Amino acid sequence: MSVFRQFNRIYVFITGIILFFTYSFIGCQQEKPTANADKVDFNYAIRPILVQKCFLCHGPDPNSRKANLRLDTYEGATALMKNGYKAIDPGHAANSKVFYRINHKDSDIMMPTPESNLKITPKEISLIEKMELLKVEGNCP
Repeated sequence: MSVFRQFNRIYVFITGIILFFTYSFIGCQQEKPTANADKVDFNYAIRPILVQKCFLCHGPDPNSRKANLRLDTYEGATALMKNGYKAIDPGHAANSKVFYRINHKDSDIMMPTPESNLKITPKEISLIEKMELLKVEGNCP
């Protein structure tokens, strides 16, 4: 084996090791996303809850939509209703009808309705509460 080939193999081997360790250390230095107590991502945390629990009656289909309320778009969910409230009012939970109705015990007021056989878990309620107490972050639908 010629000296040139032997040198070439050593060069490739050493370069590979340097690149491996360089990228390994760079990867360790990157910031990993962490849960921030002051932010809620609408599409990641809230929209899946609305899709599973609310879209049947308040989704994109105008024929099945009740109370003329759309929760499938950010604009629809945060629009001012006839009674002066918003279904979802980020930053103002006291004004939010969604938060009021998902926490209500009266079967005539609570959402989702008992007839739907859908239940919102305490964890989902706390996420919605957190979203409504704080400003929403992320791309809203």
